[in-house]
Formats: sequence, C-alpha cells, structure tokens
Amino acid sequence: MTWEEIERIKAKPREERTPQENRLANLKHLNEINASKTSEEILADKRKAGQISGAKKHKRKMLKDITNELLNSDFSAVAENDERLAAVLNLLGNDKPTGGDLLMLSALIKGIKGDTEAMRFVRDTSGQKPSEVSSITVSRGDLDGVDLRTISTDELLKIASESEEA
Repeated sequence: MTWEEIERIKAKPREERTPQENRLANLKHLNEINASKTSEEILADKRKAGQISGAKKHKRKMLKDITNELLNSDFSAVAENDERLAAVLNLLGNDKPTGGDLLMLSALIKGIKGDTEAMRFVRDTSGQKPSEVSSITVSRGDLDGVDLRTISTDELLKIASESEEA
C-alpha cells in the first residue's frame, strides 16, 4: 500500500470507510511511519509517551489522594448547619462526621428510597457482598491426586450421585 492510497482512504469521511479501510488508515499508516524512523526517533517517541503516561498516573494519584483526604476530613460544620442531618448523626452517635460518613449516609438514604445502585454500594461497602466464586470440596480418598479437569462431565455426575447415596 502506498502513501497516496492511505491518504485517499484517510480523506474519506470515517462513516463512508469500510472496517478494513479504517484498519488500514490507522494501522498501516502507523507501521509505515514507524518503519521509516530511525532507532533514535523511535526511542524519543517512546520516551515522550512514557512521560505522558507518567503525567497521567501522577494526576490520577493526586486525585485519589485529594479524594481520600476529603473522605477523611471533618465535616462537623456541615452537620451543624443541617438540623435533620445533625439529628440522624446524633442518633448514630457520630458527632464528628467525615466526608466518608456523609457519603455513606447519603447512599443509605438513596437506597432506602429505592435506588438499587445505592443499595448495592452500601451492601458491598459494608462487607455483605455475596460471594461470586463457587467452590467444590471433594472429600473422597479415591480422588486424591486426580485432576478433575481431565474427568468428563458424565463421570463427575456419576461420582456426585454416588456420594449423595453414601
């Protein structure tokens, strides 16, 4: 494929291109560009990409740190200005609420009102998330050392039915 053909494909509006033309416009163009670069240019590009990636990681870490700081900050002043919130927090015995406390209380109230996402958030955060992993325990001595992945489904069903009878 030549540069001219790639340029013709790229000149077409994206919606008029076939999926194959889109791949060619993106991948072949990059491959041909990279093939024409010297190793120093490729290293410079990699260095630049690494710096951009590092800057993005730094920004994400900074946002995470700010969020954690807010979640752990004292929000007593907010509670003092809202009588209903202060009453609820007093009932819970929390006179110095943090951002996390208020966030959880807000999610709990939304869940009580019927928001299923909020219900799930509160349940999962409280450690009551249902297990997503199924486990099977085999306690038959004659199966010690046997790789159950090598046994057919019929054989496994037969073994299971034998253990139920016993």
